[in-house]
Amino acid sequence: KRTIFLFLLYPIFPNPISTELRIKNVEGHVADFVKINSIDGTSLIEKQINNNEVINVSRLNPGLYIVNLYQNGQVIAIKKVIKL
Repeated sequence: KRTIFLFLLYPIFPNPISTELRIKNVEGHVADFVKINSIDGTSLIEKQINNNEVINVSRLNPGLYIVNLYQNGQVIAIKKVIKL
């Protein structure tokens, strides 16, 4: 099975982030789960999400993080964010 990554369809903002990360779904392409990993792959935040979700990232240390968006258990987008 081939996975198509929909990078441009999922605005993740702001970037860089400080206390909140916003994920906006686009009609017809709805992410239902988010995982935020450190650059070494350690999972730090895992959360079921709804449309236009706001995620509290204030507990994360400054650095580079990888945001994985999932739909029905499959990765549909991967984005890098910087935490100030």
